[in-house]
Amino acid sequence: MPEITIDLSDDLYDKIRLRAEAKEWSVSELVKTVIIERFNGWPAGFFEKYVGIFKDIPFEEPEEIPWELNIPRLSFDD
Repeated sequence: MPEITIDLSDDLYDKIRLRAEAKEWSVSELVKTVIIERFNGWPAGFFEKYVGIFKDIPFEEPEEIPWELNIPRLSFDD
């Protein structure tokens, strides 16, 4: 697995370490999780820029599809 080395101020490292301790995680685990969430999440401002454009369009909830029209599915238990 690749490794990354970064330089941090003592103050920033202390903040990261305290947050990791509060979650009972290692510093590496916390930093990895933050990076994964950042790159797997929505870009900053996405919802304001793109989803917000629909705020003036009325939304009507569609009718519920009758259960009888649901298709059979294979069970993983068999």
